[in-house]
Amino acid sequence: MHSCSRVVLVLSLLAAPEAAQVTEERVRAAFEEARAAVEDALGNELEPVPPLDFVAPEDLARCVAEENLPLMRLREPDPEKATRAADLIGASALRAYAKYSWSEKRFLVVLESWNQRARWFDAIELTEDEAIRVVLVHELVHALDDAAYDLTACLLRCATEDGAAGFNAVLEGHAQHVARAVSTERGWSAGFGALAALVGAPPPSGLDEDTSHLLRMENASYASAYLDGERFVAALEAHDPELVARAFLDPPDRATVLHPEWFIDPPLPSTSRYDAEPALDQLAGRFRAEAWSARRVSLTTAHVSSAFALLPQASRRVTATLRSARSLSLRPVADPSAKMVVLTILEFDAPTSARAYLVAASELARIQDERMSTGVIRVLSSKSTQLDADCKGEYLEKRMKNRELEFDVVSIHIRNGPLVLETLFSGEPIEREAHVALAKQLLGSVRER
Repeated sequence: MHSCSRVVLVLSLLAAPEAAQVTEERVRAAFEEARAAVEDALGNELEPVPPLDFVAPEDLARCVAEENLPLMRLREPDPEKATRAADLIGASALRAYAKYSWSEKRFLVVLESWNQRARWFDAIELTEDEAIRVVLVHELVHALDDAAYDLTACLLRCATEDGAAGFNAVLEGHAQHVARAVSTERGWSAGFGALAALVGAPPPSGLDEDTSHLLRMENASYASAYLDGERFVAALEAHDPELVARAFLDPPDRATVLHPEWFIDPPLPSTSRYDAEPALDQLAGRFRAEAWSARRVSLTTAHVSSAFALLPQASRRVTATLRSARSLSLRPVADPSAKMVVLTILEFDAPTSARAYLVAASELARIQDERMSTGVIRVLSSKSTQLDADCKGEYLEKRMKNRELEFDVVSIHIRNGPLVLETLFSGEPIEREAHVALAKQLLGSVRER
């Protein structure tokens, strides 16, 4: 029901008409200054220098999709599903304004998106010369890392989505780490600060709640890669610079990015006591692999915090007590926007924390229903009922509308000790009794390590 193109359209309609302009001439001048600064800082020359090309948003999105297609093919033997997955990643890059393409060995700049982003966020400082240099420093670091480690080969070593997320954090974190150092050295810190302030920034005002929620979750992924990645790389370099090279060649998973000490000293155990994979396997097995695409991820505290953005105090309590969170989302291959089934299993430090999460999640659902009474995607009706004492949770039913299409969404939140299980069936019918029985069965299949 969500689409990146819809987000781009809505944001474009909100864009103010006046803004300082980033031009090709200014970018080319900044590129030469940025290249000299990066080569100086890293002690490596970029030779040959990849061309600097100015392209349309669709060209950059296509490049991102093509770059990720080999990895999707590695994970998904069905060519059609692999192509769809790569295209979705490409669509998520429609708002990007600069990128080093390691597959095409060139720098891509989208002036239209750069200037629009400055207007959307009322961040005219994004168009200042210092900020332009810092953006190009970041991309130049990617080019030097590609020359040193072969980024295509690095990505293809990531067998899982969590592994790819960990590698992305190393990639973006290293570029941010070097960009911060170069900015300090060259007196461009204001430009770096302007860019850093936009990483994970809340969506612009004036959007409907559904679009805002989608943007918050997208921004959480970017924030995790940039902010958590930079902290991870900084910790590795402070301990032993050689560890940074190891992180490119043997990337950490997403959880390890949040705990660099695990990478520095691998024998340290995870804080998670439970294995959610049997439950995810069980649900995935109910849907034919040739008809449904499955995506598994570990949610970070940034994702959870973004989901609870409307309840900031609850967000802080939840993220402070959360140990781990695994999620499986299933979508039909033929039309990924038509239906969605999601299973999320969260592990907290204690049963009391799990109970507090359920209370906060119930309050969040109520607020979201109110906010989504208008907008592109609307809640027409909503009903919540408590399940029996054995389930320790609630059953939620919603009737929703996306333009002219009406559909049902049903979800369950239940708890057992420190574990919380959430299911969501959007557009995919399931009877209440069968749904409750399934949720109990899935929660019971989670095993203590």
